[in-house]
Amino acid sequence: MATIEDLVQRHIARGTFPCAEILVATGDKVRFHQAFGFMEGSDIAPLKKGAMFDLASLTKPLATANLLVQLVREDRIGLDDAVSDYLPEFIAGRHTSISVRQLALHQAGLPAEAPLAKQADSADAAWQLIYQMPLAYAPGKKVIYSCLGYLLLGRIIEQVLDMSLDEAFAAHIAGPQKLQHTFFSPLEAAPHLPEIVPSVPAIRSSGFIRGVVNDSTARRLGGKVGNAGLFSTAADVHNISCALLDAADPLIFENGNGPGLTPRTIGFEFNDPDILGCSCGDQFFPGAVGHTGFTGTSLWMEPHSKLIVIALTNRVYLSYRDTIEAMRTFRAELHATAKKVYGV
Repeated sequence: MATIEDLVQRHIARGTFPCAEILVATGDKVRFHQAFGFMEGSDIAPLKKGAMFDLASLTKPLATANLLVQLVREDRIGLDDAVSDYLPEFIAGRHTSISVRQLALHQAGLPAEAPLAKQADSADAAWQLIYQMPLAYAPGKKVIYSCLGYLLLGRIIEQVLDMSLDEAFAAHIAGPQKLQHTFFSPLEAAPHLPEIVPSVPAIRSSGFIRGVVNDSTARRLGGKVGNAGLFSTAADVHNISCALLDAADPLIFENGNGPGLTPRTIGFEFNDPDILGCSCGDQFFPGAVGHTGFTGTSLWMEPHSKLIVIALTNRVYLSYRDTIEAMRTFRAELHATAKKVYGV
């Protein structure tokens, strides 16, 4: 049987990604943790364990949904409250009943994405476009994964806590959980940090550098928003995962979408054997939850066995689009291998 080492080295050789850090655990017990490859695809900068990666959309479950669930349990946000109760400037919410729950479960009627970085020349202009965004479908009728919904959720959290999202994450998650290397805009957050893995080569960077979020919308909005922007290490992602598993909140670990809708929880993809193409492949138990990030990151957890698989890569360093299919194959193979070797 192929090992995780064999699998990762094969995909590095194929050009799926230049480097990867993989961590497999059962609860707080780390079963496998290794770094592979070179950060810039050459022999100059070998990846060492503990480097920080741009988590991309893992920001949604680990920061935004995590904070949202805390505030729901404290009765400071109601999942069935109207979005317009918190954000009256959200025009679609004035005319259609859109709830916080619908934003969190990707069924709020919002389009999958919008080219805000091209359409707006400032953060304020981009927010106005989001608030004025026309709906793409009737809320509650289907599920379309949308970064816009999590941008709005981040804004709601900021309104309720009267602080920026990065401050909220630091105060309510990073501080209590003693996370050492998890920040929005890490270059601003702390003077002494581990190595930050580059997302793209300098020749393609268009003026942004390692430590600055790769997502163009998040970057236009200042890098501290609900859809992307969090940087972290495999060890810190493991610590957050353990806290989520220990809390075992049904909002995180139980399907929140009704019949006929793609299963999801607050913040996570929900593994359903009837749904093909899940990013954890076909070996994880039904009810596992996980998420991926565009930069080449992923996290999957089985709540009953507490199996955790964390994969951090910088696959977009090689190509935004040409590595997408190879990354899907890698993820399916990784989770199948981890399940066979370390699962129960």
